[in-house]
Amino acid sequence: MSRAGALGIAVLLLVTLAISAAAEIVVSPLTIEVAAEPGETQTGSFVVRNAGTEIENVSVSAFGYTLDASGGLLLDPVVRSLLPFLTFFPASVAVAPGEEKTVQFQFAAPLESGDHWAVFFVEGSTVTPVGTTVGEVQTSVGVKVRYGVKLIQRDPNAVKDGAVVSMTLASTKAPSVNVRFANLGTSVLRKATGSVEFRDVSGAVVAQAALGEFTTLPGGWRDLVVAIPDEVLRAHSDYLALCVIDFGGDHLVAGELQFSVEQ
Repeated sequence: MSRAGALGIAVLLLVTLAISAAAEIVVSPLTIEVAAEPGETQTGSFVVRNAGTEIENVSVSAFGYTLDASGGLLLDPVVRSLLPFLTFFPASVAVAPGEEKTVQFQFAAPLESGDHWAVFFVEGSTVTPVGTTVGEVQTSVGVKVRYGVKLIQRDPNAVKDGAVVSMTLASTKAPSVNVRFANLGTSVLRKATGSVEFRDVSGAVVAQAALGEFTTLPGGWRDLVVAIPDEVLRAHSDYLALCVIDFGGDHLVAGELQFSVEQ
């Protein structure tokens, strides 16, 4: 091809999303919690709807998973996985435009006490082309949407426990306080919330920052980054950062960090 010609590059991307307006299929719910004591058998389902104008050939698969320190999903077939105890149907199904199909599942809760979990991946057949041109290079990208449906077996006797195990200062991009929260129990902790107060030497609250909702799995932890507010950075003084987290148990947990803002 001559220098004046265009170079075409075709790429297929698989995008795992919770919600996408561009998706031809819609899946709900995206998180399923089922109460089951060890050894108990339970069933459930979720729905796949075709919001497009063409038939969608939908495939369904299941995996064990864990969460990294930032909350990202990593496939893991071992840690408290519900996968060996789980069956589902269908693994593939054609869904006509406007039609809904139900995916049913069944599991026998593991004898190990505490919560267990798995994730279903639901993928449609439509490939949405996205093309860009930079100089002489044309890039054609095909995007397929894949939903992740999380299934959590809730043991009624699972233990909810957690702790703020460390607080440190960081300034890689902007001055911030890094909080590490650890799940010390046997229950999946969903929708945990909290805040960080910045107090001066008199004990007065100078600023406060809210922590967004987060999830941790038993034995895991979550690293939370809180930017130090400008009103704290502008006043050169000694401070106390006090972090309080409500993880859904019968008590709150806290941690603190003393630091100085120097000229």
